[in-house]
Amino acid sequence: SVPFASSVSIARQHRSNAGLALQAPRALSTFLIAHQGATPYEVASSTVFRSSALIVRDGRPVLMLTSYRGRPLLSAPRLARLVSSGQVRYILMGPGDCTTSGCAPVVRWAHAHARDVSRATGVGPRGTLFELHA
Repeated sequence: SVPFASSVSIARQHRSNAGLALQAPRALSTFLIAHQGATPYEVASSTVFRSSALIVRDGRPVLMLTSYRGRPLLSAPRLARLVSSGQVRYILMGPGDCTTSGCAPVVRWAHAHARDVSRATGVGPRGTLFELHA
């Protein structure tokens, strides 16, 4: 019953214990919708867990970079092409996105080509939202 009570408490407070950096999914959603422009993806995400609250909230396309245990779902060159062609502009990622077995090349590329805009956009603490650059 203790794990159940903890889960209920977390859900009622709209929080997560799954490694999500989202403390204010409403603010993030509002920002991304206002700045999406013609991009088909609302945001890219380095992990499935990091974007789950946003997917549930908005039901809009999110580009997943990795699957379970950091297995890459697309290549770094493919992400670079998507960024340079304007198909994805922002990414949710953080320092814990690389597993003990290493970091997927696509996530390494994203870390090298992104700028933290979390505080400037008001969507969360540092390390929540990054703007991608080709």
